[in-house]
Amino acid sequence: MVVKKDYIAHHKSLIWGDIIHQIYVFDLDDTLATPDKEADRKSYFMEIDHLEPVPTMIQFFNETKSRHPTMILTTRHPDLKPKIEDMFECTVECRNFCLTWKEILEALSTDDNLNDFMTQMINWKTGVLNQLSEQYRKVIFFDDLVHRYDVSSLKDNIDLKKPLHLSDGEHPGFLYQQK
Repeated sequence: MVVKKDYIAHHKSLIWGDIIHQIYVFDLDDTLATPDKEADRKSYFMEIDHLEPVPTMIQFFNETKSRHPTMILTTRHPDLKPKIEDMFECTVECRNFCLTWKEILEALSTDDNLNDFMTQMINWKTGVLNQLSEQYRKVIFFDDLVHRYDVSSLKDNIDLKKPLHLSDGEHPGFLYQQK
């Protein structure tokens, strides 16, 4: 594993003026790791010990992390952020909505509520990606749910990619490359 370092200092060769060339962003669930759905339901998505790494994505993630600024964007609860950072040795951004137990239980109570949560999740990730796009010339985002994003709401320098294991193990082409 690569030791965590200050990204700007570690990647000086990628800096053009005040803007870093590119950042790789990875979703956690079903992209870097496969969760045990039953364990998630029982713990209300508040545990990560059951996550099973996806070998092709972990290898790509580690190779990328050694050369480029890299982060994980997850809708796991912010209380899990330190565990995820320790597990993957990188910066992690966790959701900023559905934080209380009441909200969590309500979100999981019906299919309609779960669909609303998914919509909030996509909107939140879109907002974070758009913020990152102001700091980097290119944002490359791997997510198993790329088909759910409204690409018209993403800035031009954001590329959405399917995870490797969903692309027959080949290095995936850009699904949505803004020009």
